[in-house]
Amino acid sequence: MVFVTIDDGWTKDPTVLPFLAAHDIKVTAFLIGKVAVRTSPYWDALLSQGGLVEDHTVTHPFLAHRTLAEQKAEICPPLEDDQRLFGRRPTLFRPPYGSLDRTTVSAARDCGVSAVVLWDAVVQKGKLRRALRGPLQRGDIILLHWGPGLAGDLRALVGSLAASGLHSALLEDYLGPSPSLISTRGEPPAPASRAR
Repeated sequence: MVFVTIDDGWTKDPTVLPFLAAHDIKVTAFLIGKVAVRTSPYWDALLSQGGLVEDHTVTHPFLAHRTLAEQKAEICPPLEDDQRLFGRRPTLFRPPYGSLDRTTVSAARDCGVSAVVLWDAVVQKGKLRRALRGPLQRGDIILLHWGPGLAGDLRALVGSLAASGLHSALLEDYLGPSPSLISTRGEPPAPASRAR
């Protein structure tokens, strides 16, 4: 299994959700809080086909080197908003741009998040790149973005999954809601591939 994660939420292409369903791709959506609140019907549809919404801050800032209070002000509010909107409190958090420090991990723990999650591979502009050379590996966390190119990136991902013999699973099924667990995985292949 690999884990397909899609960040941000700015673009809601109507072709994406049917594509995910047709290819049985399980998705963890790390949504910016303000975007999730404004456009919840789209995310309701994602949830109805088995996806889950997780935390990606209120406004998508760089978090490293900010105070604990500043980081908690970005991480904590979406947890309550998503509980209200979607009936489930997020258990995972991804820092925008992969920007984190020890304070970020403490802030996430204080907010009640179970794991801080990075990534092992990125699909961008129709190309899959891993932090380490070679094909996709079992357990890889794959990063994509809810942007204008997502449909093409998903087509490229389906090809990579078929070539590797891997299938997608929900990250939440493997990083369960244990409040004592704070874990980070992966590094971006290059600074240009960091989350927007």
